[in-house]
Amino acid sequence: MDDTGLLSSLLAEATGLPAGHFAADTRFESVEGWGSLTALRLLVRLEALTGVELDLRRYLACETVGELTGLLHSAQA
Repeated sequence: MDDTGLLSSLLAEATGLPAGHFAADTRFESVEGWGSLTALRLLVRLEALTGVELDLRRYLACETVGELTGLLHSAQA
């Protein structure tokens, strides 16, 4: 599974929406049920599954799924 697919699955888990609802250009602010608690749950789950620790400020600055995918790629490098 690629990183966008992983993020879509984790977002579906965190929000209760179908994974197909999320694409690279999906803006977090437009996701139903999105808030700071959901964002933190996603961060913890993402870090646990990938073994990568993301910078909190950079993570919270991501506005789209694609931006978060890019951050994950750069953190894994």
